[in-house]
Amino acid sequence: MKKQAPARLLLDVMVPPWNRIDPGVAAGLHALGFKGLSTDKPRRALHDPAGLVRANTHIETIDWTNRRFIGEKSALRQTVRHLSARRRGQADGGEPTGLLTHHLAHDEAGWRFIDRFLGFTAGHPGASWLDAARVFRPQGLPLGHTGAAKPQ
Repeated sequence: MKKQAPARLLLDVMVPPWNRIDPGVAAGLHALGFKGLSTDKPRRALHDPAGLVRANTHIETIDWTNRRFIGEKSALRQTVRHLSARRRGQADGGEPTGLLTHHLAHDEAGWRFIDRFLGFTAGHPGASWLDAARVFRPQGLPLGHTGAAKPQ
């Protein structure tokens, strides 16, 4: 029996195969009812020309040539690259850093990295994990949002 997610958990966001989409196809998504789009690499602006909220991925965890985890050093290098670009104003400072996972393709090393990465960042005072509904809201994240958790 096929199970469906409750409607409250679904978002009108397109995440295309391989995180890539032809610009002409992307331009037509808003007319089809989509509100957001997630591909790879840093976004240029919160909204793309078609009016879709953009929130992309920046950390690719699979080496598709060998179909295995890219290695901790490479994954962390990608993380630092995006965070550094945000801080230097070379990438949209309001775009969360996106971790791309492939649950059907990960090897054991990939799962270990994701487990450690999530555990470390969840416990770090300068990081916070965001709900996708918040990331893809039309107004984006609040101005000045750095992704850091608010002090209690």
